[in-house]
Amino acid sequence: MNANEQHDLDELEAILFRIEGTVTPQASGFRIDTPDKAAWAGRKIVEAESRIERQREIADEYKRRIDEWFERTIREDRASIEYLLGLLKPFAVSEIRSLKKGKKLKYFGVSIAMRKLPDKAEIEDEAVAIEYCEQHMPEAVETKKTLSRVLVKKALVEGRFIPGADLVPGSEELYVTGEKDHMNQKKAEAA
Repeated sequence: MNANEQHDLDELEAILFRIEGTVTPQASGFRIDTPDKAAWAGRKIVEAESRIERQREIADEYKRRIDEWFERTIREDRASIEYLLGLLKPFAVSEIRSLKKGKKLKYFGVSIAMRKLPDKAEIEDEAVAIEYCEQHMPEAVETKKTLSRVLVKKALVEGRFIPGADLVPGSEELYVTGEKDHMNQKKAEAA
């Protein structure tokens, strides 16, 4: 492992195993009963959502870097596997074909076996294949049935009974959004 890879691992471990700034809400006598308190709570929610989004962006960047690191570190092993399999296959095929019983070579610490994978249909031009099969092999053409939720909902709202379907009333959600200019001003003041 080179110095850059070790640095990346050390940095990743520091991030993964460090939990800082976590806050567990405590039950208290605080109540929101004025517009000022409601505005304060709304701003706190928007700020927390903004921090979560920043953390998500950082996490996505680290995930991308981890994936890149992983691909870099296994590149040589994959190349070795492909190279050695290419060298091994002719010998193994020849030896296995010469066996009277079984399809496995057993050597110290390793077994080498051959297995026939199942055949598969590769469809190169689906439209042409579907057209042919519709005329000559209709059983090979699959039709997917599904319900239009919009039309079912409309029928249920109109009072029609549809077995297996119910109209579930939507719940009320509370949405808190921040004013972008206000949030940017707060960030500038903090910096």
